[in-house]
Parts: sequence; C-alpha cells; structure tokens
Amino acid sequence: MDEIFRIANQLAANGQTPSTALVKARLHQPVPMATLITAIQRWKQNPEAYKSLGFPGQTELTAAEAVPPQEESAADRLEMLQRQVDELQQQVAMLAKRVSLLEQLG
Repeated sequence: MDEIFRIANQLAANGQTPSTALVKARLHQPVPMATLITAIQRWKQNPEAYKSLGFPGQTELTAAEAVPPQEESAADRLEMLQRQVDELQQQVAMLAKRVSLLEQLG
C-alpha cells in the first residue's frame, strides 16, 4: 500500500486529485482493485498521515507520469481501460462462482 500512498501524495503535490484510475495507471505492479480502493479511501480520509511516505526521498513522477489524464495518449488510456476490464471480468467470474456455491449450499 505504500506505493499507492506515495503515488497519491505525488498526484496531490502536482495539483491532481488522486483517483483509482490515476493511481492504477502509475503502479509498477498490479494491485487488486479492492486494495487500491481501500488505500485511496484511507489516504483521502487523512492525507497528512501518509505524507512521510512520499516526501522526501521518494522518486518524483517521471515526465510521462506527470502528464494530466486528458493529455495521455489514446493508446495509454486504452491499455489502462483494458486492464480495468480484465480485472472486472475476473471479479465477476469469482463472484459468479461464489453465488453458485451459495445457491448449492442454500
């Protein structure tokens, strides 16, 4: 979660409001959506508590990462959306299995 908090701090320092899409696009490794949402909610409740994770000593956003979302290339947006769709499809499949199991038990 530290990477999520660090990215949220960097976005806020650049005048952007951290969101799941902005943070997820900047993550170096995939993170489950539930973890991402929880971390961003925690950060939004008390951003000051996580400031020490992002400054000083952490790497700054690269020029490509600092680009506002509306200026990101269409290919980047498409890639991000495809990752989100893939993750949501996995979650739907998992939930469908759980519902099926619960129906069998019930």
